[in-house]
Amino acid sequence: MQQKNYSQIVLDHYRNPRNFGKLKEPTHTAEEVNPLCGDEIKVYLRVKNGKNGKNGKIEDIRYEARGCALSIAVASILAERIVNRELRIEETGKMEKSDIEQMLGIKISPARESCILLSLNAINKALSS
Repeated sequence: MQQKNYSQIVLDHYRNPRNFGKLKEPTHTAEEVNPLCGDEIKVYLRVKNGKNGKNGKIEDIRYEARGCALSIAVASILAERIVNRELRIEETGKMEKSDIEQMLGIKISPARESCILLSLNAINKALSS
């Protein structure tokens, strides 16, 4: 059953990524590359209340990415939750591998950890700039 959930969630977000594309007039941007497998992502954020992400609120997020199904799916899930106001700035800074595994409904092997953390790292990098 767990493998079926993986396929449904990951493949849905991989084939139909939410909030994909470039954001006009972002307040924050960042890029991350996974040197182990070549996955790449660039995130665009619009944060309310200026450039101080810690005191601000994410109003919108978009991303451009190229990579495996896991990295694209996680970017889509995180962006969707941010846009739907299910994740706030302070929560993204505290997220760990286990939080993303919970969103996906599966455990990820250590070899794939960098794939699922790529977009989160980019978001947090953008917010800290």
